[in-house]
Amino acid sequence: MACQRGRQKRVARAFCHLSRRQAGIEPWLVTNLEHALIGARLVIVAVADGERLRLARHGLVPGVELVCDQDAPLHGPRIVSVGHRRVSVPRVVAREVTVLEVATALTSDA
Repeated sequence: MACQRGRQKRVARAFCHLSRRQAGIEPWLVTNLEHALIGARLVIVAVADGERLRLARHGLVPGVELVCDQDAPLHGPRIVSVGHRRVSVPRVVAREVTVLEVATALTSDA
């Protein structure tokens, strides 16, 4: 568990302050949570200032790994798994969360 937290912090530090091109990341691997594919394993890279506290209450902070589970019908909230919890994130808020596919984060971390 401690190793995973350390990796999350390194990933967050590595990608939060760099542009996609500076970090050497392919542009299609970085997206916002609203447009992430269902079933994708993601790492949160950045959260907009206005939504940071709201999402931190649910454990959604930069560096955290999550899985995009499903969409609620009729453009409802995005449902994500964080650890053993499932969190519902409204679409408006999901637009403000920048995520990176975890496979890219792990290969860049090594």
